[in-house]
Amino acid sequence: MVVAPALVGWAAAGGGSAAVGALFVLALFGAFLARTPLTALVSDPSDPRARRWLAVYSAAAAAGLVGLVAGYGRWGILPLGVPGAAVMAASLWYAARKRAMTEAHELLGVAGLCLGAPGAYYAAAGAWAPEAAWAWALCALFLSGPVFHVKMLVANRIASVPAPAPGAAERADRAAAQSAAYHGAAAAAVLGGVVFGPLPAVAVLPFAGILAKTLYYGAHRGARLELKKVGWQEVGWTLVFVAVSAAGFRG
Repeated sequence: MVVAPALVGWAAAGGGSAAVGALFVLALFGAFLARTPLTALVSDPSDPRARRWLAVYSAAAAAGLVGLVAGYGRWGILPLGVPGAAVMAASLWYAARKRAMTEAHELLGVAGLCLGAPGAYYAAAGAWAPEAAWAWALCALFLSGPVFHVKMLVANRIASVPAPAPGAAERADRAAAQSAAYHGAAAAAVLGGVVFGPLPAVAVLPFAGILAKTLYYGAHRGARLELKKVGWQEVGWTLVFVAVSAAGFRG
């Protein structure tokens, strides 16, 4: 969820210099990794290890950002810090209240991580264009899908055990309906972007694939749940999404 949006945004811009790309990656990963020590400091503000790593990651992010701005004139990337900081603050708020695993927090995190798409677009192109926003929307729609899909898989598994808890079947049905509704709406939204906007026609393909996936698993309750296997499946689907989206934008 960190790498995929950046790759899609970079491809949407038609690529850029290797030096600019390296500086953007340094800034992106420095900012992303800083979240872990920041979260630790919410629980224990005096944690010396968290402070040390926060300084290291922040220095890396600052070095990348300064290089982009001072070395390549990418001043326009600075406004992305506003929504990025807002998402970070909200994430820390959820963490402080032990609500990090809530659906709302996960979706907010996806939206924040997908800022890498417009960031990479601007870093590569040196100018803003509507395609940057479209790249963000495309990534956010796709990467939000697993939030609903995995929730459905867990609910299905809980409902399929011997003597499930009261209401487990109803919760599984509700989770399956929510996942199907989200993936269907996402596919429809992308199709609208193809018909009425600048999205490439092939952008629909991975969304159609994950819609079929969640419909299939929603209808086949009771299968053994292997979270590691599910994780690798999602990595595979994300690679397909990146490849198809990048090829579509570049074409």
